[in-house]
Amino acid sequence: MHRSTMGFKKKIEDNVVLWLLGTLLAGFLAGIGTYKGILEIAQLKVVSVTEYEKLNPGGVTMPKSALVVGTEGELMVGDFLNQHSTFDVDLTAWQPVRLEDATDKKVSAATVTRRDLIRKVTSKPVDYAFDFWTSGVGIDAESILAYPQPEFVPVRTEQRPDGTSRKLYRLRLPLASFGSGTELPMFTRFIVWNGFQKSAGEDWRARIEYPTKAAAITIRFPIVKKVESVSVFLGNPDGNKIAGRAALSDSNPVLLQADSSGRQIALWAGLEVPGNHVLLFEWKWIDR
Repeated sequence: MHRSTMGFKKKIEDNVVLWLLGTLLAGFLAGIGTYKGILEIAQLKVVSVTEYEKLNPGGVTMPKSALVVGTEGELMVGDFLNQHSTFDVDLTAWQPVRLEDATDKKVSAATVTRRDLIRKVTSKPVDYAFDFWTSGVGIDAESILAYPQPEFVPVRTEQRPDGTSRKLYRLRLPLASFGSGTELPMFTRFIVWNGFQKSAGEDWRARIEYPTKAAAITIRFPIVKKVESVSVFLGNPDGNKIAGRAALSDSNPVLLQADSSGRQIALWAGLEVPGNHVLLFEWKWIDR
């Protein structure tokens, strides 16, 4: 391979944003339109090698090691492996919710579209499953693409130590009869109602039930909010930060940019995310 092509390939591998776009393109079935969609969402365009060199004259790159989430002691083992998972968190339809409507009316919708490429790595008769939750009024879930079809089951409402409550749900994909080595995609849409109502800052968690080779997250914020900063942490199974562990965004910052309308978009990607954890995103925002 020509040296200049190799050099450009390395730059793509070392640049988190280009890697994210490449993952979305290469990881899923042809014709889904994920790549085109993310370009439109982020107001990006494809550039040639020559154009890239002009845009990045200093050759500033990010080491791939900065993308790795798991540590040496966190084994990438389990009954399933996610080859990659992407999350599109769309908050553009967000609205403030009055206190009297917060618990019984569906007012403000946040749509999370999750795309997983799942590989079964055991011969045991087990299903693929994970829990998800909200402190809002509820979550409506639907399958966009999957075979067999997943089930969505409300689990319980639990009280939190801080006096708040959250509603728990479970997704179950019936793969018990499938053999080891089975690989299939699952695209799912979750509509979270009346969430993200804190005025000074909010958070969102990507549930990583199984070891995940690559994860990419896009968060699209409402035009009525100005986001000042976004941080990412590896959280424990309960969704809380892990004590003594630095933010993932310290070494692998979130890319925060605005589209042509001024609406802000956050992009982040990570490699080798350990199972039974969450990716916790926290941001500070103010009214415009």
